[in-house]
Amino acid sequence: MTKHFNITGEFIKPVDTNNDGSKVISLEEWAEKFLNDEDYYKFLEAKSRQDNILEEAKRSGLLKHEPVIEHLYSKILQKEIPVTVGHRVIVRAGETLELDQEFMEFEARYSSDPLINYNTVL
Repeated sequence: MTKHFNITGEFIKPVDTNNDGSKVISLEEWAEKFLNDEDYYKFLEAKSRQDNILEEAKRSGLLKHEPVIEHLYSKILQKEIPVTVGHRVIVRAGETLELDQEFMEFEARYSSDPLINYNTVL
Protein backbone atom coordinates (compact mmCIF):
# COMPACT_ATOMS: atom_id res chain seq x y z
CA MET A 1 0.00 0.00 0.00
CA THR A 2 1.43 3.35 -1.06
CA LYS A 3 1.10 6.25 1.35
CA HIS A 4 0.14 9.64 -0.05
CA PHE A 5 1.30 12.72 1.81
CA ASN A 6 -0.82 15.77 1.19
CA ILE A 7 -1.62 18.89 3.16
CA THR A 8 -4.92 20.73 3.35
CA GLY A 9 -6.32 23.45 5.54
CA GLU A 10 -4.22 25.17 8.14
CA PHE A 11 -1.85 24.08 10.90
CA ILE A 12 0.97 25.43 13.06
CA LYS A 13 4.46 24.00 12.87
CA PRO A 14 6.34 24.90 16.08
CA VAL A 15 9.92 26.08 16.05
CA ASP A 16 12.01 22.98 16.70
CA THR A 17 13.50 23.39 20.16
CA ASN A 18 13.94 21.14 23.17
CA ASN A 19 12.26 21.94 26.48
CA ASP A 20 15.46 23.67 27.62
CA GLY A 21 15.35 25.97 24.57
CA SER A 22 18.21 24.29 22.73
CA LYS A 23 17.84 23.67 19.00
CA VAL A 24 16.62 20.26 17.85
CA ILE A 25 18.74 18.63 15.16
CA SER A 26 17.24 19.61 11.80
CA LEU A 27 16.04 17.18 9.16
CA GLU A 28 19.02 18.11 6.98
CA GLU A 29 21.50 17.59 9.84
CA TRP A 30 19.88 14.24 10.66
CA ALA A 31 20.08 13.08 7.04
CA GLU A 32 23.74 14.05 6.73
CA LYS A 33 24.68 12.40 10.02
CA PHE A 34 22.58 9.22 10.04
CA LEU A 35 21.86 8.18 6.44
CA ASN A 36 24.26 6.11 4.37
CA ASP A 37 25.64 7.78 1.22
CA GLU A 38 23.09 6.25 -1.16
CA ASP A 39 20.11 7.27 1.00
CA TYR A 40 21.61 10.70 1.64
CA TYR A 41 21.80 11.43 -2.10
CA LYS A 42 18.22 10.19 -2.52
CA PHE A 43 17.24 12.53 0.33
CA LEU A 44 18.94 15.51 -1.37
CA GLU A 45 17.11 14.79 -4.63
CA ALA A 46 13.78 14.41 -2.82
CA LYS A 47 14.38 17.62 -0.83
CA SER A 48 15.06 19.51 -4.05
CA ARG A 49 11.77 18.27 -5.53
CA GLN A 50 9.93 19.15 -2.30
CA ASP A 51 11.44 22.65 -2.24
CA ASN A 52 10.29 23.16 -5.84
CA ILE A 53 6.74 21.99 -4.99
CA LEU A 54 6.55 24.40 -2.04
CA GLU A 55 8.02 27.35 -3.95
CA GLU A 56 5.59 26.85 -6.84
CA ALA A 57 2.68 26.55 -4.39
CA LYS A 58 3.72 29.83 -2.70
CA ARG A 59 4.17 31.55 -6.07
CA SER A 60 0.71 30.45 -7.25
CA GLY A 61 -0.96 31.48 -3.99
CA LEU A 62 -1.92 27.91 -3.04
CA LEU A 63 0.30 27.98 0.08
CA LYS A 64 1.09 30.69 2.62
CA HIS A 65 3.46 30.72 5.60
CA GLU A 66 2.98 33.23 8.40
CA PRO A 67 5.14 33.50 11.50
CA VAL A 68 3.44 32.86 14.85
CA ILE A 69 4.81 35.49 17.22
CA GLU A 70 4.39 35.70 20.98
CA HIS A 71 5.45 38.69 23.03
CA LEU A 72 7.48 37.66 26.05
CA TYR A 73 8.59 39.94 28.84
CA SER A 74 12.37 40.24 29.20
CA LYS A 75 13.50 41.01 32.75
CA ILE A 76 16.91 42.03 31.42
CA LEU A 77 15.54 44.47 28.84
CA GLN A 78 12.58 45.45 31.03
CA LYS A 79 10.18 45.23 28.08
CA GLU A 80 8.25 42.78 25.94
CA ILE A 81 10.07 41.29 22.96
CA PRO A 82 8.57 39.45 19.99
CA VAL A 83 9.61 35.80 19.68
CA THR A 84 8.76 33.57 16.72
CA VAL A 85 7.40 30.33 18.21
CA GLY A 86 6.29 28.66 15.00
CA HIS A 87 4.84 29.11 11.55
CA ARG A 88 1.22 28.93 10.45
CA VAL A 89 0.97 26.94 7.21
CA ILE A 90 -2.15 27.67 5.19
CA VAL A 91 -3.33 25.84 2.07
CA ARG A 92 -5.98 27.73 0.09
CA ALA A 93 -9.50 26.68 1.16
CA GLY A 94 -10.81 23.65 -0.70
CA GLU A 95 -7.39 22.83 -2.17
CA THR A 96 -4.91 20.03 -1.48
CA LEU A 97 -1.15 20.26 -1.94
CA GLU A 98 0.46 16.96 -2.87
CA LEU A 99 3.93 16.66 -1.40
CA ASP A 100 6.92 14.71 -2.68
CA GLN A 101 6.26 11.18 -1.42
CA GLU A 102 9.91 10.13 -1.14
CA PHE A 103 10.78 13.29 0.81
CA MET A 104 7.89 12.72 3.20
CA GLU A 105 9.08 9.16 3.80
CA PHE A 106 12.42 10.63 4.93
CA GLU A 107 10.48 13.13 7.09
CA ALA A 108 8.57 10.23 8.67
CA ARG A 109 11.81 8.38 9.40
CA TYR A 110 13.28 11.53 10.95
CA SER A 111 10.26 12.28 13.12
CA SER A 112 10.13 8.72 14.47
CA ASP A 113 13.89 8.36 15.11
CA PRO A 114 14.33 7.69 18.84
CA LEU A 115 17.84 9.21 18.74
CA ILE A 116 16.49 12.75 18.43
CA ASN A 117 13.91 14.80 20.29
CA TYR A 118 11.50 16.03 17.64
CA ASN A 119 8.49 18.30 18.14
CA THR A 120 5.72 17.03 15.85
CA VAL A 121 3.47 19.37 13.90
CA LEU A 122 0.35 20.31 15.86
